[in-house]
Amino acid sequence: MAEIKKLKTITIRKDATIEFIYDDDLKCFIDTNTGTKIFRASHVEPDENGKWFADLGPVKGPKLTGFNTRAEALNAEVKWLQQNYLRQGIKDENSNSGSEAEQGSV
Repeated sequence: MAEIKKLKTITIRKDATIEFIYDDDLKCFIDTNTGTKIFRASHVEPDENGKWFADLGPVKGPKLTGFNTRAEALNAEVKWLQQNYLRQGIKDENSNSGSEAEQGSV
């Protein structure tokens, strides 16, 4: 059985926006008195055939399909968010390319 990794990625944007995949261990970054925004980045659901999928549409991502277990779909969801969404706008120090970050909090 697949296991969700406990790796936590925190992105701090140039405008001081902090983005991360919610985890109770990171609750200290949430301050409801300062306008913290929490939103769903994806939906993990079963399909009509009993397979699981992760729909990353809320962050303009793909629909990842065909997982046998919910845990597998959650792992794929977290991996995609860490590699694609939380890395948006982060420039490699050796690269001249990169896009500006979106505003908001995950």
